[in-house]
Amino acid sequence: PELEKELLDTYYRFKGWNDEGIPTKETLDELGLEYVSQDFLQRGILTDGQDAPSNGETN
Repeated sequence: PELEKELLDTYYRFKGWNDEGIPTKETLDELGLEYVSQDFLQRGILTDGQDAPSNGETN
């Protein structure tokens, strides 16, 4: 299970997603999807200063 988690975390980082599989604000903005990142911020999916609520781990 630890290997799978590590592989999944690496894949998510490669795609520009957070550790929950949600695209980061930076990724959305680079793709021209600022309106999506703003919507995610309003909904609490993303927060200012952090990509998204996480499980408490840091990379």
